[in-house]
Amino acid sequence: MIIEELPFVNNSARQGNFWCVQKNGDFLKDYHVGLHYGMMAMEYATQNDGRDGWLCERVIEDIVKKERDLQPIERGFVRMITTAALFSRLKAVEVYTVLRDVNR
Repeated sequence: MIIEELPFVNNSARQGNFWCVQKNGDFLKDYHVGLHYGMMAMEYATQNDGRDGWLCERVIEDIVKKERDLQPIERGFVRMITTAALFSRLKAVEVYTVLRDVNR
């Protein structure tokens, strides 16, 4: 997958427009679209061996620049990224605890 194939990235991504979305006004639909876009951003980053983890950072920068208040689609995106980060942290702590206990 190339970055321009992501539905939330403007075709002129090289010019720095990483958050270009259409909102439909339905809170739940927009929120779920945001969740989906967050998952797509993480999938894109992991398909590229994490080298493109900067994408989430750039999307969040664009969201902050464009939105005074987070709308449902932005809330969904941010929720997916933060939930994944929290889960990864919790999983890392769990693995660390198991390894620590095994080595005692």
